[in-house]
Amino acid sequence: MPISEQKTVLTQPFLELNNQGHAIQLFLTQEQHFLGRDPYRSDLLVPSDWQIISGCHALLRREGEDYCIYDGDGQKPSTNGLFINRTRITPAKGYPLKHGTELRIGQNPRNQIVLAYRNPFGAETAEMPEKRSLSLKNRSVLLGRDPPNHPATGSTHRFSSPCHH
Repeated sequence: MPISEQKTVLTQPFLELNNQGHAIQLFLTQEQHFLGRDPYRSDLLVPSDWQIISGCHALLRREGEDYCIYDGDGQKPSTNGLFINRTRITPAKGYPLKHGTELRIGQNPRNQIVLAYRNPFGAETAEMPEKRSLSLKNRSVLLGRDPPNHPATGSTHRFSSPCHH
């Protein structure tokens, strides 16, 4: 007999935390949740060896179909912080989560946890950080520094002409 595949249909919002490749999912089912390592202060528990996360690192409150996240317990901030685009979220002024929002816990990229909010039925999706681009109009650019007092450019940036193949 063939082995049948079982598909899980997600119908509620959840957090996906990724700690250097070790990922966990935490489902949001209540009006309010606390995320952290301390089972006495938090209901959304992360592994106890994820030391960058405080005992009570974040507060989540339902707002409509989604949640708003606050750093710490809503009063006192967490030790390592909660960041969106390198801006710290505070206990007083939370951040509204939309499907696809990615936050970071901690500031050191080598020891940072990525927290992603997923809401399969959310009405809105998160705005991605603004991407900036520059049109080179068929020209190439060489960025870098030549040694000081180099006869061609000194220490300024040098631009090259279009590539010819």
